[in-house]
Amino acid sequence: MLATILLGLTAQTATLEADSAKAGMTCARAHYAMTSVSIPTGKDRFAWSGRMGLYTIIAMEPGRAPDGLMMRLSARAVETAQSLPDTEAAAQLLPQCERRFARPARPTLPANALDRDFMCFGVLNFFAGMLRRWEDPGDPDIAATEAARLAFQGRLRGERIVPAGYRDMRTIQAKTSREIAASAALGDPFAIATACRALL
Repeated sequence: MLATILLGLTAQTATLEADSAKAGMTCARAHYAMTSVSIPTGKDRFAWSGRMGLYTIIAMEPGRAPDGLMMRLSARAVETAQSLPDTEAAAQLLPQCERRFARPARPTLPANALDRDFMCFGVLNFFAGMLRRWEDPGDPDIAATEAARLAFQGRLRGERIVPAGYRDMRTIQAKTSREIAASAALGDPFAIATACRALL
């Protein structure tokens, strides 16, 4: 009887870590694990990718050496699909993730135009990469996200960014990384991408 009670208590104790990066990784893995129960379709793919993107950015410690965030996302994002919790634990964790990492649905983008364009380009680039997992290039919303990414890339022309100190790939990538890191406090990538697309 005691063993049964203890087993029942254990099954209800899936909780997030106090450390934000560890909690972000746990949330990303829980979010991913639930696709075994229900694979998002249609518009839900964008909301799913937005939350997954936010948890992944948080897991990569955006406040630590933000200049290198893009490199960490590229090198370690695969970790979010490893060591997945079972669906019961994931279902317990996801409401905690939503509360812990709640973000506005309509984020306020940076007031500085160059900061804003770097953020939009960086987040759209990251988000467009996430959407490619659905292998549906004919989807008009996915195509519009890619078009927006290219539009903001076009805004970051040399005659505009070189005088601001972004003279080579290293400084451009560092600036883009810092803006992606900053975006994590404003909204998830879907919300940021939506706000950026509204500017075009």
